Amino acid sequence: MFREMWSLNTSSRQVQKANDFGIIPIISIKAGTFLKPSLGRLYFSIQSADKLRNQMHSNLLFLSTDCQQLLAEKSSHFVWIDQREIIMQAVTQILQKIKNINH
Repeated sequence: MFREMWSLNTSSRQVQKANDFGIIPIISIKAGTFLKPSLGRLYFSIQSADKLRNQMHSNLLFLSTDCQQLLAEKSSHFVWIDQREIIMQAVTQILQKIKNINH
């Protein structure tokens, strides 16, 4: 977790460089909160992390002409643990979009 948070700026720059995926469907899954209370929050400003996270998620919506965002309201950063049904919903939607493109 520490390494991931330490790399947020690098991740943001990578997203900025990837700027056009055409019509490829993209679903951005945004957790309701970035971090639950823990020791990790002692090392980083949660407001700064949330601001950067919000900016990154906003940028993702411009990577393709077919982008959308799903909000995992009851989840921390670990959506795959807290609300894995959101991930299944996103995968199902992407597969349906691909199926529709190919027909």
